[in-house]
Parts: sequence; C-alpha cells; structure tokens
Amino acid sequence: QSNCNKDSSFNSLPLFQPHSGLTIPLTTGVKDVTTEEIFLPSGFTMLHGLKDSGKSLICLSAAKAISSGGKLFEFFTTGESRNILYLDSETPKDLLTARLGQLGLVAEIGNSLFLLSKFDLKGNDLPFSITDQKFRDYVEEIMRVHNCGYLVLDNLTSLIDEGRLYNSTTVSKLFADWVDRLTRQGIGVVMVSHTQEGPNAGTSAAKARGSEEFSIRAHSEIVLVR
Repeated sequence: QSNCNKDSSFNSLPLFQPHSGLTIPLTTGVKDVTTEEIFLPSGFTMLHGLKDSGKSLICLSAAKAISSGGKLFEFFTTGESRNILYLDSETPKDLLTARLGQLGLVAEIGNSLFLLSKFDLKGNDLPFSITDQKFRDYVEEIMRVHNCGYLVLDNLTSLIDEGRLYNSTTVSKLFADWVDRLTRQGIGVVMVSHTQEGPNAGTSAAKARGSEEFSIRAHSEIVLVR
C-alpha cells in the first residue's frame, strides 16, 4: 500500500477540479483589451517614462475613462465606472487646471474624480508623502467617504521622502503596510514615476526610478517610449 493511502492528512487535500462554464474568453487582439486590463482593479499598476513624455496626461485620460465608463483613447472599452482619487505632487495649479479642461474633466472634479494637489496644502503641517502614516490615513478617509475604487499616485519622486525611493526596505514596508492592503480591499493603485536615465531610457527596456521592488510587485507595468 502506498504511503499516500496511509497518510490521512495527504488524503484530506483535494485536487483542483475546474468548474464548468466559468471560462473567460482569451484576449486575442489589441481591440479586445479593456481599460481594466491595463489599469487593474484590485491590483497595482506601474507607469513610468521620461520627463515630459505624457505620463500625467495618460493617467488623467485613464481617469476620465474609468470614472465615466467611457473609452480610453476612443479605443479601449471600459466596464463599470468607478470613482477615483488622484494625488498630484508636481503639477502647478494653473497647468493642472488647463490639463483638466483640455480633457473635459473640470466638471467631474468633486463628482467622480477627486483630486488632492500638493500645491493646495501649502502651509499645512501634514507632509504630502505616502511614507507618512497620518497622510495615508487622510487619503484613505477621502477614498472611504467618496467610495473610490482607484488611487493614482503621481509622482513617486515627490510623494516619497528624499532618498527613500531607492530604499528597498522602505518600499517593501510601504507595500506591506498600505498598498497590499488597499488592493485586497478591491482598490486599484496606479503609481507614476520617472524612468531611470541610461542607454535604455525611452525604450521598452527602460526601468523606473527607485527600488526594483516597484517593478517586481507590479501586476501591470506601462513604459512610455519615444
């Protein structure tokens, strides 16, 4: 008699059996890709590119599609609309307002798109940093009140304290204490960063600035190329 039959604990572990009728059709072409497959709900998406490559414009375009349920770039279909909290730590208020107007998003502010700008918190004692627990609590409260399904963090270079962006221990703790918990709650987290300088910058082989933990943990990584 085999050891498998003798070991009752082994026999108590059933082998997987798929349910019939629950298969999802395989995406076979670009036209079949949805916005949710690019910016994952309940997942972490990393987007990076060179300076002035259009990172924020792409994220704002995605925010428009997701918050309205409309198409992204008039091409990728979007499912159920979701409210979004967008953190912007780099764009001056006038330029940010102009971008929102360019994309037809001004009317959505305070309705389906909620925006927190570093430039609106000048003089506030609260640090605009995702490594600060009080700031994270404040962000979570906004998401809870407004039932946000996505959180966009633009840009990591200025949302994480100087020098800590490259510290793998700091980044691992950020995921363990916050990002992983948000995704388990069903929130899609999108992080925006600059691309590292070097021979691969501006190509599909480019790496994001900061610790490799970001790319390792990303469920989806978007690289902007020239």
